[in-house]
Amino acid sequence: MKLGIAIGIAVISLSSSVYALTGPAAAKHEKDHWSISGNYFYSSHDLDTVKVKENDGDIYNLTIDDWNMNRYYAQFNYGLNDDLEVYGRLGMFDIKAQYEVIGNNSFGGVNFDNEIFYGFGLKYTFAKKETIDWGAAFNLNILNTSVSERYNSGADVMDVDVDCMEYEFVIGPTIDMGGWDLYGGAICNILSVDHEHKDTQGDKGSGDVGTDSFGGYIGAQFNISDNYIMSTELKATENGWGIGAGIEIPF
Repeated sequence: MKLGIAIGIAVISLSSSVYALTGPAAAKHEKDHWSISGNYFYSSHDLDTVKVKENDGDIYNLTIDDWNMNRYYAQFNYGLNDDLEVYGRLGMFDIKAQYEVIGNNSFGGVNFDNEIFYGFGLKYTFAKKETIDWGAAFNLNILNTSVSERYNSGADVMDVDVDCMEYEFVIGPTIDMGGWDLYGGAICNILSVDHEHKDTQGDKGSGDVGTDSFGGYIGAQFNISDNYIMSTELKATENGWGIGAGIEIPF
């Protein structure tokens, strides 16, 4: 692997949108009520071709395809009042991607180890009608990962550490369908990525990059029993899509 590919994959790939289960934008918990849920979310992206520059000045085009992420996490939800809900989440994610160095006929893949991510957010119901609640939600997810790659025929190692802050804003309706809820809305996803790299030849550096994307999502929430609520959800933005599900236990 060429020296710059490790940085290019780690930084540019994490700069794509990543997703987690949002649920209804409107608050669903009454005051002092809380719940815990277990969730899974899968997302996939194909990224635009980008230029990567090496220390020796060599510049080449890098394409990253099939940037796939799995998230497994628990979420804790609490109603501050009947219209305002807060939540926190903690879990694991793993990433797999394929890359191509255009013009060099170089192909390969990268597999980040399982890493921890965490986040928090809030939901606010700003309008209520007989069967429709309108709400807005905000959440912040924090991801940290790293990758080590060998180059110069394995003689040297490049270590890249990446910190990613993911901000998501959602607004939309939750519709009572009689026994189950249909929800959805518009999404604005903003990412801020900081990276540091160093290698065994003494080269080191750091930088930051940001990106934003817009799209929408739709989901459904079912009371499968008195003690369990199931949610399923589909999200899409201009550069990717995701699908997930979760089981929530209210208290």
